[in-house]
Amino acid sequence: MKNKKAAKATTSPIDWITSNRTIIETLPIGMVLIGLICNFLHVPYSNLLIITGFLCLAIAYYFLGYTEHKNQNLAAFPKMVLIARGSSTAVCLLGILFSLQLWNGGQNLLTVGAISLSLVYGAMIYFRFFKNEIEDFSLEDMIKSGVILTLTLAKLFINK
Repeated sequence: MKNKKAAKATTSPIDWITSNRTIIETLPIGMVLIGLICNFLHVPYSNLLIITGFLCLAIAYYFLGYTEHKNQNLAAFPKMVLIARGSSTAVCLLGILFSLQLWNGGQNLLTVGAISLSLVYGAMIYFRFFKNEIEDFSLEDMIKSGVILTLTLAKLFINK
């Protein structure tokens, strides 16, 4: 019984992040959605919920980009693609946050994030379907990146 507790206590933060990925992604998304609904209903301080949710989601995607390749034996370039995906997703989410809050620099973040995420998305498609090097680029992750890219482009091209 003590060995099981000792084994659970010695798990690294990277293992914890990768094993609890759905919780790490789902909670901030729920915070953002609840904040947007409350903002639509003019509930006071709903912007804090939106800001907290977007910041938590950006931080989570940034660190998930560094932890996804730890269990895989990949070459250097596919590892950089995974890291760049996490970083560019975080930049896109921060750009959407800045644009929703009407803060300065939102369009710049959206532009940089959209360009970098589209390049990363193209590299993911190339490695997944043409080179067959990375089978662990799951379709779910590619769909998430595509949705974030679509939201970023929509927010970039829609005027205030």
